[in-house]
Amino acid sequence: MDAIPIRVVRPPDHITPASRHRLTPPESITVAAIDLSALRSNARVLSAAAKPASLMAIIKANAYGHGAVAIARALSEEGIDFFAVATVAEAWELRNAGINERILVLASPLPEQYAYYEPLGLEMTVARVDTLRYVLEQHRGGINLPFHIKLDTGMTRLGLSAEEFQEAAVELRSSGAAIAGIWTHLASADDPSDSLTAVQIERFSAAVRESGLSPRETHVMNTGALTAGVGIKPVGERVRVGISLFGATGFPSIVDGRIRPVMTFRTRIVQVRTVDAGTGVSYGHRWHAPRATRIATVGAGYADGYPRVLVQNAKVGVGSRLCPIAGTVCMDMFMVDLGPDATEQPGDPIVLFGSGGPTVDEAARWAGTIPYELLCRVGRRVPRVYG
Repeated sequence: MDAIPIRVVRPPDHITPASRHRLTPPESITVAAIDLSALRSNARVLSAAAKPASLMAIIKANAYGHGAVAIARALSEEGIDFFAVATVAEAWELRNAGINERILVLASPLPEQYAYYEPLGLEMTVARVDTLRYVLEQHRGGINLPFHIKLDTGMTRLGLSAEEFQEAAVELRSSGAAIAGIWTHLASADDPSDSLTAVQIERFSAAVRESGLSPRETHVMNTGALTAGVGIKPVGERVRVGISLFGATGFPSIVDGRIRPVMTFRTRIVQVRTVDAGTGVSYGHRWHAPRATRIATVGAGYADGYPRVLVQNAKVGVGSRLCPIAGTVCMDMFMVDLGPDATEQPGDPIVLFGSGGPTVDEAARWAGTIPYELLCRVGRRVPRVYG
């Protein structure tokens, strides 16, 4: 048998490197529009609510999907001088973008990450005894790493136990090492009826008193404790705020009506068709048209961060109304029931959540999750557009 020749497919002659370089990047159908004026306004509202404490802005997870570098720059212009991230890699990104404010890494570092803290000017969370040993060794060697002791008072996630903390206090007092902060995390602060918050605060206060340590500052209050009106005053010199900076809380809040959504997640219609009553739509035909109607296919899906589970009750913004999703959300598209008299055409905007559509809190309830997750899920291929 004769060998089958291999045909090499080359680009058409008119497509050259020069012609490609003349092209500007194509506009994305789906974008996350970030309202920096809303962010600045939220920061002012929260700063006022936190007084006499100052804010520590939590901008981990790419600032909850909003873009950490741009958010840090805007907040620094509002006078916020202390940021917190989850990982050393997130801190590295901020430093390399020229963010010079204080940065606390919330995660407990592994030994191979220790070498980044001093060169990058980062503040370390001490949540394990071996990390404390490292910090003290550095202190004896003349290197003073700013560190914050994390005390576990009931979250059962990270932190020294009460016994470990008191044992550490003995070493810290004798070493003379300066402590940048002591902190804990409240597990149920968004629920004013849960007594655990008061218990955790009392555990924290008692442990600090017993230790005899004098940190530069303490930070206990988080968004939940500050905005849910739990009846406690700010504890320490810093209040850690994250989700509320971006205009969402996920629970009734004393700042409702004063904080504004920062992200509007929007896309556009790519096709519209009329279907008969009973027509099945999308994978598995989990939805059937209840009457003859106009169905729009829109250019976003779960690869962009719009959850696949949003099928039963979810709605999106179309013009001045909310329209229900029709059928299963696909990877790159999903369908919307516009109604029988709709006049929308390809190219018209669709708001997944944000200004002109449902709030992120509403979308989160429909998805059976919290707004934190929806904001963080907005995918990397979705451009952030700042205004």
